[in-house]
Amino acid sequence: MTVCIECGTALKDMLEDEKPEYDEEKPQEPLLPEGDYRPVASGVEAGTAARLMKLFRRSGIPLKVEPHGYTMVLSARQEDLAGALGILQRVGVLPEPAEGLDKAVAAEGGPCPACGTEVRAGTAQCPECGLQLSASDEPCEKCGAVLAATDEDCPACGQRRY
Repeated sequence: MTVCIECGTALKDMLEDEKPEYDEEKPQEPLLPEGDYRPVASGVEAGTAARLMKLFRRSGIPLKVEPHGYTMVLSARQEDLAGALGILQRVGVLPEPAEGLDKAVAAEGGPCPACGTEVRAGTAQCPECGLQLSASDEPCEKCGAVLAATDEDCPACGQRRY
């Protein structure tokens, strides 16, 4: 009888023609959609990367996080670069450009920050690329102000979102 060297549990002997259950080929969904991922930030600490992953998930932008030494490199798909850079600038990971970003596209209308398609006022999602432009009326727990999908803190009272 064969036993596990770590815990001493008896292991099942198998014939050569038997396949264990875990060897069965099961189709797995990819963790990230396919695409041409480009680095958008490097030197990001693990805790910050975890918070950013939540923001990107809520915004509908896939984010690839890979270790690089003691920090992380964040990458976004080519078609999501503008939206990803906007989020990173908004939360302070990257500096704001001199011109700034139009942060009220969902409310006022204008070009989508990800693909440039003209978006009508009141639109929550870009009709061309699907970028989430506003939250679905998620209120701040403290003051009730409506939070944008990318807000980490309430812009009205400063309450942390999570």
